[in-house]
Amino acid sequence: VQVPFTLTAVVLAQLFVGAPLFVSAARTAFAAVDPELTEAAATLGSGETARFLRVTLPVARHGLITGATLALARALGEFGATLMFAGNLAGVTRTLPLAVYGALQTDPEVAIGLSLILLGMAGALLLVQMLAAGSWQLVLSPLPRSDVTGPLPMQCSAVQCSAVQCSAVHTCMCPARVMLHPTALGS
Repeated sequence: VQVPFTLTAVVLAQLFVGAPLFVSAARTAFAAVDPELTEAAATLGSGETARFLRVTLPVARHGLITGATLALARALGEFGATLMFAGNLAGVTRTLPLAVYGALQTDPEVAIGLSLILLGMAGALLLVQMLAAGSWQLVLSPLPRSDVTGPLPMQCSAVQCSAVQCSAVHTCMCPARVMLHPTALGS
């Protein structure tokens, strides 16, 4: 099996440079999960897998999304490892950064166009990360309807979840409050 100078080599090179960013962010995110949350889930009868999927993973979600975004952004702009391990073969292993490099030597206008494509992809990646992490939550959340009676579900920040204002008016959708409800935890 030949790996160098193949599409597999491109994927491995990009994984090699992007994975440390994800692993670092994931370790930080999992370390930040309050052990009392998983202990409380265990006392409510939740199995180890259910605790991980329904408590730990949702609480660490923002850090995991950030790590994945960092890894993808790093892989998107990867040049050196891809060039050394996979080469710059047109139609086989050429990535956008390698195409920009090649076009810069022959046709600067094409290089500028390819660079703008990379810039647009980076902007889209940033937008997706912000939306997934909830940074624009208040702008995108629907307005409360006056024709609905009773409390409305609302996404809350960690500060709001600990405050009386959140639980007094709305059904809070914070991971800590939702995941510790006995009906939300399965064995």
